[in-house]
Amino acid sequence: MRINKFREKLNAGSPTLGTHIHTTWPSMVEAVGHAGMYDYVEFVGEYGPFDLHDLDNLARAGDLHDLSMMIKVDAENREYVAQRAVGSGFHSVLFADCRTPDEVRQCVHCVRPDTPEDGGGYGVLVVSVNGKGVPSAGDETRQLILGARKVR
Repeated sequence: MRINKFREKLNAGSPTLGTHIHTTWPSMVEAVGHAGMYDYVEFVGEYGPFDLHDLDNLARAGDLHDLSMMIKVDAENREYVAQRAVGSGFHSVLFADCRTPDEVRQCVHCVRPDTPEDGGGYGVLVVSVNGKGVPSAGDETRQLILGARKVR
């Protein structure tokens, strides 16, 4: 299983430093990695166009530089995009515009493994093969970092 550097630091109570990008150019993630001072990069997917290949490329660029990748997903198609981002290798998901506790629970449910012990709705995890092996759905998604931003 790939190491979720962001999760490890949070679990240890250590501070983290990240930045966010609006572009789908993997070279921007590489530039952040070359700086050597960041733990994660947030791709703010709710603010511009991207396709599923872009998610693969961004995640691979993060892997090259030991950066955890986060995606901020739009409210309209958040479940689908969140699952595809996790499948591409993103380590965390920020769900935007949750209006009720039930919406937050549904967001968490959609990226948790569909196993008896986890009770989630993510049935199949197809992770891009990047030389680090393909983890089980349970191992990979149990390490996810999830966030929700409330709309007032």
